[in-house]
Amino acid sequence: MLWEPSAQRVAEASVTRFQDWLAQDHGVSFAERTGLARWSVTQPGPFWDAVWEFCAVEGDRGDGPALTGTGLADARWFTSARVNYAENALSRRGPAPAIIAVREDGVTTVVSWDELRRQVARAAAGLRRLGVGPGDRVAAVLPSGAQAVVAMLASASLGAVWACGPPELGLADIADRFAPITPKVLIGVDGYTREGQVFDSVQSLADLARRLPNLAATVVVPYLAADALTRAAQARTPALTSWDDLLAATEDLAWARLPFDAPLWIQFSSPDTGVAKPVVHGHGGILLEHLKSLVLHLDLGPDDRFCWLATTGEATWNLLVSGLLTGSAIVLYDGSPARPDLSILWRLAEAVEVTCLGLPASFVEACHGSGLVPASVADLSLLRTVAAFGSPFTPDAAAWVYETVSPSVAFSAMSGGGDLGAPTIAALPTAPVRAGEAGAALGCAVAVVDPAGYPARGPADVDGELVVTMPMPSMPLFVWGDPAGSWLFQTRLARFPGWWSQNEYARLTPSGAFAVGNVLYPTLLPSGVRAGY
Repeated sequence: MLWEPSAQRVAEASVTRFQDWLAQDHGVSFAERTGLARWSVTQPGPFWDAVWEFCAVEGDRGDGPALTGTGLADARWFTSARVNYAENALSRRGPAPAIIAVREDGVTTVVSWDELRRQVARAAAGLRRLGVGPGDRVAAVLPSGAQAVVAMLASASLGAVWACGPPELGLADIADRFAPITPKVLIGVDGYTREGQVFDSVQSLADLARRLPNLAATVVVPYLAADALTRAAQARTPALTSWDDLLAATEDLAWARLPFDAPLWIQFSSPDTGVAKPVVHGHGGILLEHLKSLVLHLDLGPDDRFCWLATTGEATWNLLVSGLLTGSAIVLYDGSPARPDLSILWRLAEAVEVTCLGLPASFVEACHGSGLVPASVADLSLLRTVAAFGSPFTPDAAAWVYETVSPSVAFSAMSGGGDLGAPTIAALPTAPVRAGEAGAALGCAVAVVDPAGYPARGPADVDGELVVTMPMPSMPLFVWGDPAGSWLFQTRLARFPGWWSQNEYARLTPSGAFAVGNVLYPTLLPSGVRAGY
């Protein structure tokens, strides 16, 4: 046992308010602490309806049940609903910061809620002028900055499908990802910084555009220098236009309310071998899953500042942007987490008053191994939650957080995957923290199975593999270019028929939670997180 929440923390938590609201308004109450988790998977329709109502989702709920079908293959969610992810992300107004974007060299951009709405409206108008509409793909090669958030939300507002990768990924890898989805518009930066070095990406962007037929425009963002457009023209970039031109028109923000399962973005799955697969997630599923994860598990709200170390190609970056759904300010960091040393993110947390800090589990391990004591280099008194995504959950790393960061933070060990679009394992801020383990996320039915597919019944059973046994709203709609679903079936559904294989080892613990171990596909991305996260 590493931590138990105070009575005040429990009373003030959003998940406590959710349970009180369920009891008062819907007559659903629980006699024991695990009652909510059990109800969320035994009554998935009422649970997800409750998430919709409690989180005040903007959209048309429609008629009919939340869930039709019972298996992973035939599940349909909110079949008559119409929503738009961007409409919900921009529901807050005012002069308070919505985005705080910090670059490795110290350049900082602060965008208010009102200014973010204005920029998204202008970017959406620019995309519309270029012929972008529902179902069209907008591809981007952007670092973790304000422009990436604006472009993502503008695309979503139109019903276009967003796909993004970080500029350091490399021309060949990005071309392999973007070519099959045939984007209508390509957006990219003129360069980026990493570990104190400056990298010019104008020529790579021009070469990428030439590999993508039928582009209506290649939009160049002057991320490093004001002469980005001139340099891009010299590189003979096809269908060239500037970021300023894209945002030139002043128009009111409008939303395309779409079916619940309308495509929102493409998350590129990174298998151990072969080209990354374009996995498509929907507006409604991501909206509900991310609201649940951020509001109920990470306890985010309008008074929070939420930071997560991730590049734009990772699912955790998408989760970070979804912090806007809760009214939280999101803090973006574009840079190496180890320059000038491993204290940089902790000092950033102090500087911009971060209340919830999300990190790759590998970064927590690196800090632990280095002997760093974050509380000695930064004032972390405002930090309420530290989340670590990825596996394994090592007990020593969790203990390190309480010994060196703060004894009062809620440490949330999380796991999941880019293919699912949301965590499968996530702690609640009202539950005790035990070293090396965490419970299943609300609304997510998971089990540990042995190689023959038999579920473990208790901690005495052998270690096995983690599987998802019931549908989640955020499960992928399809893989682009694979309408029959053969790749998803082979990689996720065939190993344990009827269940979703997470390709990671796990075991049940004596407390009834899960310890997640080494993964089957341990490919790492530049941020240090496992591929697909």
